[in-house]
Formats: sequence, structure tokens, C-alpha cells
Amino acid sequence: MKNHEERWFATARTATKPENMQGFHEDYMLFIVDEASGVDDRIMAAIFGTLSGEFNKLFMCGNPTKTSGFFFDSHNRDRGIYKTHQVSCLDSPRTSKENIEMLKRKYGEGSDVYRVRVQGQFPRGEAGTFITLEAAEHAAKEVQIKVTGTTLVIGVDVARYGDDETAMYAGIGKKTVGQQSHFKRKHDGHGGKCDSIS
Repeated sequence: MKNHEERWFATARTATKPENMQGFHEDYMLFIVDEASGVDDRIMAAIFGTLSGEFNKLFMCGNPTKTSGFFFDSHNRDRGIYKTHQVSCLDSPRTSKENIEMLKRKYGEGSDVYRVRVQGQFPRGEAGTFITLEAAEHAAKEVQIKVTGTTLVIGVDVARYGDDETAMYAGIGKKTVGQQSHFKRKHDGHGGKCDSIS
């Protein structure tokens, strides 16, 4: 680091607002995000936007406590752009086997607490959810339904505010025959473009 003090350094930032993560631009940077599952998506988006150098890297670690967000996506939808590694307490010599047994007795081996805190797996669902993500994904992949009837029904979940997207589905009987989702445009006074469902 001698003679490079202005460019070779480490700094800590609290993940309270996106602005804390901006303003870094170097060829070689490493962002380390601890307890990444709990970091707000707006802050993760700011970090992503900073990783513009060819040799910039992002390292995220933490317990997989949520079924949404950047950390969840890095192990699921966006897995192709990451290298992922899961660590189970059952395989680690550094963990208390008594504590593992206590969690097993208290919550059960199939519980989300056991999955997250012991096995290092994402929960089946987040607190307060009616239908777990795991059940919804199973239904989408495994349940086969045929089109019955001729009436087209359209359902819309309007996002209105924030970073959520509006989702629209069309179905005949119990079979989904089309879907469309979009984000609203921000700060232009207009809603987002809504394409027709085909």
C-alpha cells in the first residue's frame, strides 16, 4: 500500500441509504456485503451500479432468511451470473451440535427456522405469507391443467407505488393462457407501458 494510500484502502459503510454505496470507481474493487439477505434492494442496486470496472467483484454472505431480493435472486433466478456456495451447520466443525439439536427439538427438522439457521437453505415462505413460494413454484411446474371453457378472465395486481411491478394474467377456466408484467415509469408523470396479453 505504500505510495498508493489514496487508492488502496478499505472502508466500512452502513447499509442505510443508497448514497452511502456510490462514488467508488476503480479498476479493482471488492464489495463485501454481510447479512446480505437483509440489505434493501435499493442499496444493492446502487452497489451493482458502482461495479463498472472490469475487475470489480461483489461478495455477498449471510443467512438465507428471505424468499425475495438480490441475495435470494443470486441463488435462484440470477444464479448464472454468480458463483454460489451453501454451508450447512451439520457439515461444519465450528458449530455447536447441542444448539443444532435444540433448534431441531424446538422448531422441527422440516421448519423454516431449521432450514435457514442449520441447513443454510432459503425458507419455504416468509413470515406472514399465506401460500409459500415453494408451493407456488411446485404448482407452476408440476400441476398440469387443461383449458376448459371459452370465457377469458383477466386478473390484475396493480403495483401503484414503490419498486413492485404490476402483474396481469389471463385464463380460461383454471388454465393460464397469458401473462404480462411491467414496472411503472418513474418521475415522468405517466404510468408504465402496458402491452396487451396474447
